[in-house]
Amino acid sequence: MWSLKKVKLMMRSMSSNWNASSLSVATIFMVLSLLFGSWLARLPAIQLSLGLGESALGFALLRLPIGAFMGTQLSNWLISKIGTGVSTFYASLLFSRSMLLPAFVTDGISLFIALTIIGSLNGWMNVSMNTAAAN
Repeated sequence: MWSLKKVKLMMRSMSSNWNASSLSVATIFMVLSLLFGSWLARLPAIQLSLGLGESALGFALLRLPIGAFMGTQLSNWLISKIGTGVSTFYASLLFSRSMLLPAFVTDGISLFIALTIIGSLNGWMNVSMNTAAAN
């Protein structure tokens, strides 16, 4: 049975384990989820504005994992060159900016390119933040 005393003790021990780097990594995880979730909520509006059918939209969405694969392959090299913290910072910055790209697409090709960029930056950000969390 949980008592108020046990919960307070547990919360105190958890808060003492958090430092600035742990908080920043947790924030990055939260930002990734919020950005991606907010973009996915706009997907029907993007489909309607471009006049894409379900198969065309599905084909365009296939660029997300293809881009993520490319980003994860390059991220190892980038992290070794610039370090985990710097890599996480720039990946987060660029990924958050890339989430604006679907707002400017005008046709299926530009959506295709935008989703490839988003996927690759998402892959880089995922590897960077997970490497930072493991360190």
